[in-house]
Amino acid sequence: MRRPAMFLALIGVMGISCSLSGVAESPVEAEPSQATGGGVPIAKSTPTTVVQSAPPTDVPPEPTLVAPATAAPGRGQPQMEGSTILEIVDATIIVDLRQLIGIVKNTSDTDIYNLGFTFNFHDPSGAVVETKYGGGFLFTIPAGSLNVFEIFLPANAPADAESVSVSVEWQEGQPSVTYTREGMVLNGVQGHSDGSSYLVTGEIQNITDRRAIQIKLLGIAFSSSGRLIGQSFSVVEDLAPGGVAPFRLPFGLEQMREAVGRYEVLTEARLED
Repeated sequence: MRRPAMFLALIGVMGISCSLSGVAESPVEAEPSQATGGGVPIAKSTPTTVVQSAPPTDVPPEPTLVAPATAAPGRGQPQMEGSTILEIVDATIIVDLRQLIGIVKNTSDTDIYNLGFTFNFHDPSGAVVETKYGGGFLFTIPAGSLNVFEIFLPANAPADAESVSVSVEWQEGQPSVTYTREGMVLNGVQGHSDGSSYLVTGEIQNITDRRAIQIKLLGIAFSSSGRLIGQSFSVVEDLAPGGVAPFRLPFGLEQMREAVGRYEVLTEARLED
């Protein structure tokens, strides 16, 4: 069943960051889909003596409203419209290509599938100048996990993430064909620059008892400060139970403004029935 996200009034820019670990198969700290948070509760003391203060002679002034802080230039996020399941945790513009790439996280406790995006591009006045549709690189988005999207900006829209608003829809429940993020193991993963690209290589092993008809590998590159700077995608076909196959994920250095500080590799397999 296809389920559209609830739509709310356009909310402000989401400045959510996601701390991600550095090497394959870690979405954070061993599994890229996890995140940490929390805070320290403020203790409230109860006075032992109640002092009756004199009534004020003057009405105190109304409190002054302070505008919320805005994101630094170039570090903004697209605006997410009304989704209570997905959050955009990072996004960046590849300037030379006028390409927007971003990471979304399933913040619910429900596995979802077949994620679809509607991208509205706005001019400086806020008017929508063009609408495009797209999907994530991976079909599955288990609870707490990550996916990546990309879209090319139209010529008549500003080349910044803040000019884009995004709405989503998805499918709940495993479809008839079995897709899974589990059962594939990455071995000997290494990343290095060869002059023209940053290349992540290694082997993928099928540890399930079913043939993997197709395996998707999604690489995500980050700067040393943790900012998203690139993505790479590859496919391995037909891997028998216990089978091992090599893979390569190149990231074009000419498209990235910062050096690769760390990377993630996410996998998804379509298994034989």
